[in-house]
Amino acid sequence: MIKSISLLRPLSCRSRIGYKGVFQYTTSTSVTKKPNVWVVTDGGIESTLQAVAVGKRLGELTAKTITSNQVLRLLPMVLQKYIVDWGVKKTNKNNTRLPWYLVGDSLDGPTPDYVVCSGNDAVPGLLQIVQSYPPKQTFSVFLGFTNLPFINFDQVAIPKYEANVKMAKLGPLAIQKNCIVTEVPLLDSTLIPLTINSRQVYNDVLQPFISTQLHKKKDTTVMVIGGHTSQCRWYSEDAVTLVHNMKKMVTQLNSNIVVIFTERTPLSIKQTMQNAIKKSIPDHDTGVVTWDSTQGGLTSLEKIETYDNLIQKASRVILTADLDYATAHATMKR
Repeated sequence: MIKSISLLRPLSCRSRIGYKGVFQYTTSTSVTKKPNVWVVTDGGIESTLQAVAVGKRLGELTAKTITSNQVLRLLPMVLQKYIVDWGVKKTNKNNTRLPWYLVGDSLDGPTPDYVVCSGNDAVPGLLQIVQSYPPKQTFSVFLGFTNLPFINFDQVAIPKYEANVKMAKLGPLAIQKNCIVTEVPLLDSTLIPLTINSRQVYNDVLQPFISTQLHKKKDTTVMVIGGHTSQCRWYSEDAVTLVHNMKKMVTQLNSNIVVIFTERTPLSIKQTMQNAIKKSIPDHDTGVVTWDSTQGGLTSLEKIETYDNLIQKASRVILTADLDYATAHATMKR
């Protein structure tokens, strides 16, 4: 059983107001006001889940989706950093609009004490925010691995399984500064409450099951679909095979199915699965529902509110092998 980590130990990090670290916040004087925390991600489910899990324990949360644009993503991460460094020098410090190389939410809001970031495409956004304020005013935290030396962040937290595979790119683990290697991913065991928009989407997803559940006791299976990676190769043929297994769940196990497409799911896989569901699964209109998490205009926070509650609702959760953090999250929820 994968358990939630409640951010175990303080970090010996410097601060302008005493002892300031990712896992504990204290000051030299008695202060009741919580720190301002910006959670900056690429808008993906996995990156937002883990960034919010950390950010909500540090203070008042402000979630933002800020990523590099398509042109900047073509460059190595080190060159992206140099462009951000150049851009910050040319930008008015009071300007809340994003520079040309970033897309997403504006930079308005309370001055952040912490910026918690997850997702490789969100790194330039993190660097832009931190460098827009005086040195040491904003504490930067990156969750996971990125192709940028960790010295560019105040703190990096990475799970052991990911560190063992990827840290060799940046040199021996022992000399990587500002890094904490956790035994398991950082998880939040509490249910994220629904807000107005996320509750509407949640109800819309489950609406087709209501009539069938009144007459027959059916459980709900949630299937989370990722995409092709170098470690997890699967194609349209595999998607069709997955739909055939879904058919058995509907006809033999008497289960309703919610299929969640993530930001990693290619358009071709979405279309292949939707066509196969219509052709092969009887009563698919009331037995199988697809939710494309990239559509609908939800913010990154509203997206994970809907996702977390659907996982909590499910009797079983099935995930593609590329979704390592989502697998740990679902295991903890079960």
